[in-house]
Amino acid sequence: MSSKPKVVDLFAGAGGLSLGLNRAGFETVCAVEFNERAAKTYAFNFPDAELKVEDVRDIDFTPYKGVDLVAGGPPCQPFSSGGKGLAQKDPRDMMPHFINSVSIMKPRAFMMENVKGLLSSRNREYLEYILKSLRELGYEVNIKMLTASDYGVPQRRERVFIVGTSDGDTFTFPEPTHGPGTDKPFVTSGEAIKNAPPDEPASSRVSYAKNPRIHRSVHTSFIVNGGGKVMELDRPSLTVVAAGGNKIHIIDDDNILTDYFNYLVEGGKPKKGFVEGVRRLTAAECALLQSFPLSFKFLGSKASKNAQIGNAVPPVLAEALGKALIDQIFKV
Repeated sequence: MSSKPKVVDLFAGAGGLSLGLNRAGFETVCAVEFNERAAKTYAFNFPDAELKVEDVRDIDFTPYKGVDLVAGGPPCQPFSSGGKGLAQKDPRDMMPHFINSVSIMKPRAFMMENVKGLLSSRNREYLEYILKSLRELGYEVNIKMLTASDYGVPQRRERVFIVGTSDGDTFTFPEPTHGPGTDKPFVTSGEAIKNAPPDEPASSRVSYAKNPRIHRSVHTSFIVNGGGKVMELDRPSLTVVAAGGNKIHIIDDDNILTDYFNYLVEGGKPKKGFVEGVRRLTAAECALLQSFPLSFKFLGSKASKNAQIGNAVPPVLAEALGKALIDQIFKV
């Protein structure tokens, strides 16, 4: 019997959170993922973990009562700035069911991940309800927004984490390990993807925006259609999103869009049609920007892979949080 602290991973997706926590010293004894495509990826990469491909609302968690950690990222769409912002009115809101699972399993600690929109003013009342509900279960609850690049992920991804501890334990979020004020520089996107295996770029072609919006640089301007931005390879990437198509970021090795940006700044008229000589990131590159190792295999269609990768908790960030829990609470 393993002496590692045990974790139940809810809304497990492809397994980014499980991977990071396992690296930190936890053992995943159960994972729950309703989406069959993501579940196939999880099953392939974690053959020893019990996987329940079911709706979390239909599962009896009493066999896991007393598990060390309950972790998971309930669906973020109800709180995403890119969505309708329906919060608890959104049928996809699984926050109550995460809370319910904690009340049943009564773990020593729990960890929940979600988008930074959870902290917005429109969601403040519901967030207070969530925190109050968790505290009423007997947990000391801490909440903080973390930037993934501060912990060695080659991506400026911002996510909210809520950590609860019981039995008088106190948790402090880990200090940044990368960037200004630390011993290590940020991991750049160029460094992360330089060894990417051969893979087909996203098929959505890059086209010129009809009404470009110029900001301080080509990397922050809207000069092509969609949400994809030109990559800054000497910095951590912008957030890798779950959506595919024209929301995937762009590689511009020959500075074609940089030159076009300068042309627009100097008063040039917007061009029409497709931008030749640039490409979008591949799924393999997006996975590396999310800090997945090359050995991790994503299954399914290109669209499904993009969704699985973009929805994941970066394993390196999960590992940093897992190590902090091990050091402070479980002391393995």
